[in-house]
Amino acid sequence: FTLENPIERYFSNLIQLEYKGSEFQDYLIQLLRHDPDILAIGEIRDQLELETALKASLSGHLIAATMHAGSKEDVFMKIELMTDITQDLISGIVFQKNDDQKFIFEVILI
Repeated sequence: FTLENPIERYFSNLIQLEYKGSEFQDYLIQLLRHDPDILAIGEIRDQLELETALKASLSGHLIAATMHAGSKEDVFMKIELMTDITQDLISGIVFQKNDDQKFIFEVILI
């Protein structure tokens, strides 16, 4: 299952939902009723989306999501600024940065 705004690439073997603004929380709740093993979220943009995704992970679902940030440290900072929910819910972070000269890729397992 994927939850995206907008859907960037269509896959015939996935159930993909596109949400608009305030629909995120309702759509995520609906998707969780299907008991997905993995749920991919296109991008976490605000506090409500982050808290909803982290709460969904409490029910045992693996949530994979993207978040725009300038560095791996910025990812942690954004999470701390957006929510009081503990970072113990986060299993890992994959950070990638692409500029004209090089591609940087880091994996942090927590």
